[in-house]
Amino acid sequence: MFTATYTQQDAAGRVTAGVHRPAAGDAAELWDAINRRRALVGQAAATALPATAGTYITPDALEACRQSVASLLSPTPGLLGGLPASPAALEWLMPQPGPHENKTLCQLNDATHVSLFSALNGTGGWSDPLLAPAATAVRARHLNELRQALEWLSRGRWVLPVHFAAGIISVLPDAPWAGGLLSNTGSDELRTLGHLVVHGQQQPERGLHNVTVRPGAILELLADVSCTVEIHQCLRQIDFAWDWPTWNEYLPGAALAWSSPGGLGPGDATAIGSLALAAGVPGTFSAPALDAALQDVIDLKPSCLLVRRLDSGYETIALQAQAIVEFDLNSPPN
Repeated sequence: MFTATYTQQDAAGRVTAGVHRPAAGDAAELWDAINRRRALVGQAAATALPATAGTYITPDALEACRQSVASLLSPTPGLLGGLPASPAALEWLMPQPGPHENKTLCQLNDATHVSLFSALNGTGGWSDPLLAPAATAVRARHLNELRQALEWLSRGRWVLPVHFAAGIISVLPDAPWAGGLLSNTGSDELRTLGHLVVHGQQQPERGLHNVTVRPGAILELLADVSCTVEIHQCLRQIDFAWDWPTWNEYLPGAALAWSSPGGLGPGDATAIGSLALAAGVPGTFSAPALDAALQDVIDLKPSCLLVRRLDSGYETIALQAQAIVEFDLNSPPN
């Protein structure tokens, strides 16, 4: 369970009226937590308003925090690049155990969504809807609502395209090949390798990092020909941009060979599972080994997917895939 730690807090992580007075340091901690979540969904850091009148939070500074937290409920996907852009979709999920657990957090309740504000205080917005200078005093409940909201914004679901960017073919063992295609004649094969974009190239880092993949990640595959595919986690460092792998070598520019041609030898790959696909019908696959492979991708370990056709036939198959990943933020930080 995500556990935040604040400088001023009681046993429940909250400020107490009459004991704590909301201070500049509390506002700085809120902005750090907000910007962590903005980075996770691929957004640039927000610039905080000055938080002090002396040493205390001003109402307009806390109002800016509120607006930034509310904007996180509808994050813009597709900011990490790739074709198609990654992620294809993303949403926050209620992490609190109970009837609303894993429902999408948003601003309105329905069968599959739970309102952040309804869960916070039973209304459609923040307590004291507008904090204005010289009109509303900053109170402990305002700070506590923001802390609770940010703690609930700690579980997410991303839909990530798999970019089949490279192929390896047995009949041309020293030549790179286009990804996204499979074939198996019974004697010769074309296999494909795919990667997921979970990190951006910006500094500070944007995208999925310092998170734990929850059990039950889903790999969805679509083929244009009925077939059975076998899915592996490739353990080698693959350069999808400048040094495509071949049947014989995973990094030809450095003359680094697979332990077994085709990329399935010891140290090359680990089997995840297999799936029978009907032509034009998406099929889904889940397994603990898939969860572990996706965690390795997020943790920047050498890892991608290698897919081969198990059954044989003379058709060349076009393959598409996406991964649906749920994750929890690690703490600390907040």
